[in-house]
Amino acid sequence: PQPTPLVTEIARLEFPSASPSQQPSSLPSAATIGITVEYNDTQTQLTIAPSVDTIGDIKAMLQNGSGLPADQMVLSSLGGQELSDDSIPALTYGIANGATLQLEPAEIGVTVEYDGAQFQLTIAPS
Repeated sequence: PQPTPLVTEIARLEFPSASPSQQPSSLPSAATIGITVEYNDTQTQLTIAPSVDTIGDIKAMLQNGSGLPADQMVLSSLGGQELSDDSIPALTYGIANGATLQLEPAEIGVTVEYDGAQFQLTIAPS
């Protein structure tokens, strides 16, 4: 008999059934979870797929309700960790079902010219 290729054997051992509920839980899935985002004394409930949806995707979901452009948002965990990389899936930051995130406007830099002098200002819009 021909030996079974290693990859086929691993797949057979890891997935003894075609049922998704019996697949190992450590594998990425598109399962959805509920999270809460707090901004200006309001709470927004979102449903995300943490292994698929990135921080940038979450910001895009919030853009209409918050009035802030996604590129001017800063998301952080309630523990204060800034979720700074928009390309990283939420799961990488440990965002789990029931998590609460804080949304803050990003600071923007403005140059003001007055009477021939230039002033650099940093503004955090509210």
